[in-house]
Amino acid sequence: MSRFPTRTDISPVYSVIVFWSYSYSLLVLMFNLPSWMLMVPLGEILGYFSYVLVLAFLDTLLILALMLGVTFLLPRAWFRDDFVASGSMTAGLLFFWITIVQLAFGFLMTLPVVQFLVFILAAFISLAVAVVIVRRMPAVRKFVLWLASSTSIFIYLYGFLTAVSVVVVLIRNLF
Repeated sequence: MSRFPTRTDISPVYSVIVFWSYSYSLLVLMFNLPSWMLMVPLGEILGYFSYVLVLAFLDTLLILALMLGVTFLLPRAWFRDDFVASGSMTAGLLFFWITIVQLAFGFLMTLPVVQFLVFILAAFISLAVAVVIVRRMPAVRKFVLWLASSTSIFIYLYGFLTAVSVVVVLIRNLF
């Protein structure tokens, strides 16, 4: 277990992941809300909201598991020793790349394989550079740590909403 960060180090990183994942998911939901209000009953819209929250929760768990897997595989000094700052920066940049891929998916699929691989390589290089920057620049590190501690409230807020959403999804699918 010494290859994994402590729970106190994982919690701020998870709060950053929760903030970005849920905020983006809810933003997309709110973008579609006006058209749904014209065609779909309120109960169905609340059902959509519940599904979005449950999927965002699963998304956060997957991303955290991937980050912990990377932490386990890499040497201890590379990622685990400063997991809060490095993990929070990586999480923020990872969601940037996820958003880019979602917005430009059609374009990315038309790229030749070599250009697509260059795009993926650029994403991985930017993640590595971000970790180096957060370790070498105290001002950036301080901001990232502040962001990680400030987003901890979202674990509680979205955690409660997710618990209610899981109940709603279970009721909708079982009855």
